[in-house]
Amino acid sequence: MGGNQVSSNSQHSGKVWTSHKRLLLTIATVVIAVTALLASAFALHIFGLGTCGTPPANLPSQVRFTVVITFNGYNGSKYHGTPWPKMNVTLRQNVAIHVWNNDTQAHGFAITHYSDQGVPLQPSDSSDLSFQACQTGAFPIYETLFTTNYVYLKAELNVSP
Repeated sequence: MGGNQVSSNSQHSGKVWTSHKRLLLTIATVVIAVTALLASAFALHIFGLGTCGTPPANLPSQVRFTVVITFNGYNGSKYHGTPWPKMNVTLRQNVAIHVWNNDTQAHGFAITHYSDQGVPLQPSDSSDLSFQACQTGAFPIYETLFTTNYVYLKAELNVSP
């Protein structure tokens, strides 16, 4: 009778061990799949490999803007209502913005959703931002550093359908 009890416990622990192996294997598979998905999405976003389609046929595929930062704000925004300038594009257009810091102090230039990290610009520096407008809405453009003319450094990117 004692031998049967040991055999029964041995069979039970073998089934439990097999069940744990399957559970661990399932968890490992899910973790690997999610990691691969996130890594692919990150790579597509960072390296610009993902696009949201071709621009409408009746519009140019690319629009270009130049923003000059001075003591008077973005393109003289001190003398306009903020946000200024307002850059209007259509969904799926490729956008190129040339930013030039023509001020005596450092500035940062960022666009909500499209360039959240922004670019730092020392006096006389310039930088080019390029992206495809893949989401509609009004996206604030802002100064990332605290400067004396901070209040005037607010622009807007409008992406329409």
